[in-house]
Amino acid sequence: MSKKLIGSALLLLSLAGFVGAQQVPAGAPTIDLIRGIKNVMDLLIIVIILVAVLFLLLAGYDFIAAQGNKDAVTKAKDQIFWASVGIAIALLAKGIVDFVFQQVTK
Repeated sequence: MSKKLIGSALLLLSLAGFVGAQQVPAGAPTIDLIRGIKNVMDLLIIVIILVAVLFLLLAGYDFIAAQGNKDAVTKAKDQIFWASVGIAIALLAKGIVDFVFQQVTK
């Protein structure tokens, strides 16, 4: 699974070089395209944050339902940690998207 994910990411990054090398014809609606891409990215980030919060809530329930079972408590703590990491990464991605959009639209 992770090999496919890494391979897909590398393919997308290599394709990004080809896309960036193209010249945009004069009068093309580049700002509208960039704004549309930003809107899609914002929507995806919001969905990711909502899913991470859902996982955080489910992990909290697992923690309460563990009733002192050390293995279940450890698993729930790990789930809480990784859901929190997911939220932090999504918020960081939101900041990066906003920063890039501001720099591109200046």
